[in-house]
Amino acid sequence: MTDTIREDILQDVATTLAGLTVANGYHYNLGSTVERARHTWQDHELPAVSIWDTTETVSARGFGTLDIDLELQVDAVLAHDPDTINPSVAINRALGDVIKIMTTGDSTRGDLARATQYTSSSIAYPEPGASGIVASVLFNLNYTVVKGDPFTSA
Repeated sequence: MTDTIREDILQDVATTLAGLTVANGYHYNLGSTVERARHTWQDHELPAVSIWDTTETVSARGFGTLDIDLELQVDAVLAHDPDTINPSVAINRALGDVIKIMTTGDSTRGDLARATQYTSSSIAYPEPGASGIVASVLFNLNYTVVKGDPFTSA
């Protein structure tokens, strides 16, 4: 059986984020570990990315179709050594890399969505003695499906 358009979009996002590597011109190898809905990490697993599909807003677009705005959160997680680089510099580089890879190239996610838009971000710095820094980046992905059929793009 096929997946929903939403699931196909999420799989495309995961594939896109896997491209976040130094070899591809980014600052960190965030794409070496891409997970969905993962909260906790061990330092040896970092850098990493966690994808959170959160809220959808739905409205009728036309006869027989639904217009959907999917809010997607991408968490870029770094283990940080403050002796090597300022944590603000490190996480802002990772933040920029996530925004760049998600909004350049094919922002239609293989024609599954009409657009991928960066909407906001926040940064969580580590507590004293901890090393994990997180940049949470929110995107809006707009797509259309046949009314009553989330498996068929309209």
